[in-house]
Amino acid sequence: MKFRNGFVSNSSSSSFVLAYDDRNVMTDPRDIADYISNNIRDNILFWGPGGEGDDIFELGMNQKNFLLKRTKRFIQFCKGTFKDDVYVEDDSEQGYHWEAVEKPYVKAISNPYIFQESGLDYDRELPDMSDVPEPKDGESWESYYKIQAERERDLWDKKKKECIDRVFKDLISKGADAEHLEIKTVWVDNNSCDPDNWGESEFAPKYFGLQDTTYDRDVRKMDFLDEDEK
Repeated sequence: MKFRNGFVSNSSSSSFVLAYDDRNVMTDPRDIADYISNNIRDNILFWGPGGEGDDIFELGMNQKNFLLKRTKRFIQFCKGTFKDDVYVEDDSEQGYHWEAVEKPYVKAISNPYIFQESGLDYDRELPDMSDVPEPKDGESWESYYKIQAERERDLWDKKKKECIDRVFKDLISKGADAEHLEIKTVWVDNNSCDPDNWGESEFAPKYFGLQDTTYDRDVRKMDFLDEDEK
């Protein structure tokens, strides 16, 4: 079986290629807060639950400051796990099923090598169906479309592997440690908390359980609240 996290439509998410050293992954919110406190200038990639895709974004300085003023609340709110639906291909007639998987509520990756749009979802190829006869009038198209869907998945997997292989060779040539190099394609919600996105204000409710106006007020006035204020 093949597991694909966040296999979603292109309209509300985008495919990104993400490469990092697997030793730089933190899943304990206390470790994340401590790392940011001691390495505030480092590039920190946040990875949390999203909607159509995951909430993956580079932590901005305003977000770092907001977190450091509310460390206790962040640790309390983000500890533990959540259940996420994962798309799993199988041998059934439908070709897939959804499976609930337990994941840490938040992950952080320090100094990732690459986090950028893969372009794969904008360059989709239609599979060659010339060897499959189209149904005649009155016949069902179900079998035809099933074969087409299988070939589309095969094409996607091939393009994804080619993309990952290119990134792997490039990073190894630049001195990355092959033993700890992790490369994957991920689906990123277009409404993520990216500091360059209008959804940045959602950082407060999603990772602190606070109203987004709390974050907006902090950024506008730089007047940080006590971490126990709600």
